[in-house]
Amino acid sequence: MTPKQKDEATGAETLRVMVVDDHALFRRGLQMVLQAEPDLDLVGEASDGAEAVVDTFRGQFAGGKDSFPAAVSAHADAIALGSDPREVWKGGPAILKASRTWGMGLTVTGDVRAALTPDGELGWVAANVTLMNRDAVQPYRVLSVFRQEGGAWKLVQTHFSNGLPP
Repeated sequence: MTPKQKDEATGAETLRVMVVDDHALFRRGLQMVLQAEPDLDLVGEASDGAEAVVDTFRGQFAGGKDSFPAAVSAHADAIALGSDPREVWKGGPAILKASRTWGMGLTVTGDVRAALTPDGELGWVAANVTLMNRDAVQPYRVLSVFRQEGGAWKLVQTHFSNGLPP
């Protein structure tokens, strides 16, 4: 579950829920029950925690500048590193502020690798992406670390790197 979201038009609060279980039949049944609840927003399903981290990465982090803020931790220990050594943003608020100026969109290209720590509190995602911003289209490799916060996966570290020409 993720924190409650407030509908700006109606003022109603909904709780965002992702169903994670290794049994597809159980996930489907639970989804049917949850979809009938008006104060719940079913945001996805996954067979395990690593798949849930990948879904967060694809849906929020790589979903564009409008969905990116939902994936960022508000904690001071969050950090984002660009491919240039001067591109360092420390703390959730600084990352969110900088992201509003990036004007970017990411497209995941190829495989996405993910895993969880044994306690299931941290997950990492490594992926090849194409960054589309105002000036160019550039391939990058992204390594992101997510932490469980309030029942949701939140970005606490990300690093973009690009290769040097041969």
